[in-house]
Amino acid sequence: MDISEKVKMELRAKIQEEIAKISVQPVPACPKTKALTIFKKSEALFGTPKFDELLLQAVPLISAGFVREKEERLPHQEMLKKAKNLFAQADEKTLADGFIYGVTHKDCREYILPFVAYHFFKNFPDHEKTACYCGAGGEEGFIPFCCGVCDYHDDTPSKKPTRNNVYYNFLDAFIDAEFLYLGKSYATYSVNHALYCLEEGIKFPKITPTKEDFSSFMAAARLAETIPSNKKVGAYKQALHKSKILPLTGDEAQEFINVLSYLNILHPKDMFGYAEKYTPPSEQKEADEYKNDYAYPVCHWRGADGVDYKMIEKLFGNLDCYQA
Repeated sequence: MDISEKVKMELRAKIQEEIAKISVQPVPACPKTKALTIFKKSEALFGTPKFDELLLQAVPLISAGFVREKEERLPHQEMLKKAKNLFAQADEKTLADGFIYGVTHKDCREYILPFVAYHFFKNFPDHEKTACYCGAGGEEGFIPFCCGVCDYHDDTPSKKPTRNNVYYNFLDAFIDAEFLYLGKSYATYSVNHALYCLEEGIKFPKITPTKEDFSSFMAAARLAETIPSNKKVGAYKQALHKSKILPLTGDEAQEFINVLSYLNILHPKDMFGYAEKYTPPSEQKEADEYKNDYAYPVCHWRGADGVDYKMIEKLFGNLDCYQA
């Protein structure tokens, strides 16, 4: 049965209140059965009246501290300052150890993203906020809160909070919960997401991968060398998923490939991932194929491009588990 608008308003006010309560509470590292049941429904129900009913079930999880709002909204220059501070606090070797362990252990998948976020900021430009323009109805329109250099969405000087703002804040928390509880590695590295992942990753307990872990990672990377020279990145995804070298579903295999792209391990000869070079969103060449939804630059990768082993050594060469 549809929920009345009055109930929705009360619900979203409750969500705002609960998010404020738990904003400083830690997120548990282990999945919760009830959370899994609820969050697995979220994608199918999004945009339907049933989704509001799902929110009602999820409010107690927020109260218990099982969900936190993912993205902190800061003015552009404060965001840059925070990025510099977090980067200075992070230990690259510790994050790299976590990455290798997270790749090979399904129950520690959250360790993958902090290392990638670290390298997202490694070559991040120190810049002033610039105007951003985008096509809208065939015409270019100015987006005052979006930076043209880093694509950072800064909507902090916003209107007074509305129930819709509260609603979408909760959707941020929902996406966060899916990442934490379902182990999905959403590798869309907006600045907000990267800040969040690095900040959380710095707090993670240190973890030590074995040589066997690194060997599995390398076997998965080397598999890309078996792809025919004219075949596209989708062929590598199919081979990786079929191989079972790493514990990845089909969707997770695609996200893992995107991660290799961000780290500049998989890239065309003339394009680079963030770990090697920061390329502004406006300068990232889109894939020629309409259905190619891989990240830049791996969306342009072919079997002939192979694997950047020099980059692997650069990223992981100082680890105890490293083997050439």
